[in-house]
Amino acid sequence: MGKYYYSCDYLYAFVLALFIKDKPIDYRSTESKDKKETLQQKMTTYKRRVNYKTVVWVLYLCAVQLGAGLFIQYVPIYLNNILHIPRGITSTINTLQTVAIFVGYFFAPYLAKKLGSIMTIAISTIICAPLMLVMANAKMLGTGAALFAVVGTILFFRSGLANSSMPVQQEVQMILVDKDMRPAFSAVIEIALSVVGVIDGLFTEFYLLKTQQGYANAYIIAAALYIVSGIVLILVFAKKYNRILRDSHASEESK
Repeated sequence: MGKYYYSCDYLYAFVLALFIKDKPIDYRSTESKDKKETLQQKMTTYKRRVNYKTVVWVLYLCAVQLGAGLFIQYVPIYLNNILHIPRGITSTINTLQTVAIFVGYFFAPYLAKKLGSIMTIAISTIICAPLMLVMANAKMLGTGAALFAVVGTILFFRSGLANSSMPVQQEVQMILVDKDMRPAFSAVIEIALSVVGVIDGLFTEFYLLKTQQGYANAYIIAAALYIVSGIVLILVFAKKYNRILRDSHASEESK
């Protein structure tokens, strides 16, 4: 029955996608496309547009994904087998994390307006680190209802913070490059994240999770990656691009 519902969801999404209407200006620049570029001209264009900021952005995404991949899919195992939290409580905690994602998405525009796009992304990334360090030492929090409440609260806020910047992040990375380069840039990001996923899988299988302590160490490693990547994002992008969404929207409205 579950597979049936998933199939219906995909079919419904496909039908809705057929009604999406866009204009060429939405996905490419207004320059004439009548004249086809040679392969050499295309390569020259790509080299000119693949610059320092796009490389750093991709590295930031990879670092965050590398950290997240070390523990996210293993949260139920960590809660059940290491912290000895009952499966029913674990299921409730996972549900609350889903609610936190919705709450994070809801507050994303407000945070971007108040803090700026880059600071929203960086701060939400850095603040996740202390929460993950607490999770790494969750055994020290005791047992029973107190442990369940603290762990549930930590994971709720971590999930909410991590996802509060996601809509902002996805829009920023499309503005960092010209419209003509957005499909290629998206492809590069997806390829890079796929490679990171493979690295995560190999690292966890053959080294990190060989012992039970590895499940806790995963949070520590992820916290370090989050802090470093957030600081790098501020140093490289905050001064020039913190209000990039506001400036982009103003430019679109003036046309």
